[in-house]
Amino acid sequence: MTSESPAMSDHPRLTTGRLDTSPDGHEPRSLDDLVRAGDVAMLTTRSVTGALSSRPLTIAMVHGGVLTFLVDVAAPWFLDILDVTAVAGVGAMDVSSREVNVAISTGRNDWVSVRGRPAVSADATTIDRLWSPAAAAHFDGRDDPGVRALQVSVIDGEYWSAPGGGAVGRLVSVIGAALGRDGAAGSAHGEVRRD
Repeated sequence: MTSESPAMSDHPRLTTGRLDTSPDGHEPRSLDDLVRAGDVAMLTTRSVTGALSSRPLTIAMVHGGVLTFLVDVAAPWFLDILDVTAVAGVGAMDVSSREVNVAISTGRNDWVSVRGRPAVSADATTIDRLWSPAAAAHFDGRDDPGVRALQVSVIDGEYWSAPGGGAVGRLVSVIGAALGRDGAAGSAHGEVRRD
């Protein structure tokens, strides 16, 4: 007897409890190729009670499989990403025992979902490098004592891509599907690489 449920073992793409992307034949794509600074992501965290909670954040930088955001330590959700033993630290905080999910709709017909480990830093040089007009609209300045850099190092993830250019391309795909044509033609689904 296997540990998999019958429903999972009978499904051709769910054999290990994780989506098998290899039958699509699509190569893994780099996070850096899929996501850009300025894209909006939904960061999902788990509270100490186990409840999931999400909020939108603007990506300040993506490089080498790491997503970086500027965040406010006064936000009610901020403690969800921290190990309670690390809260007393003011500088860099070790939150390596925690995991988060980041879901991104790029606006360029790519959708990305990644699982990663967060790290938080109050390093002024890092914050200065990430500063943008969007950050200026949210914080009282680069020296705001509540601003932190939240870095999410990707563990694994998936992407979905659709053909076409923006809303028009999606509309053409929907109309084609409604007319009985293969609406998924040209679409891609695969794993996200860190590099």
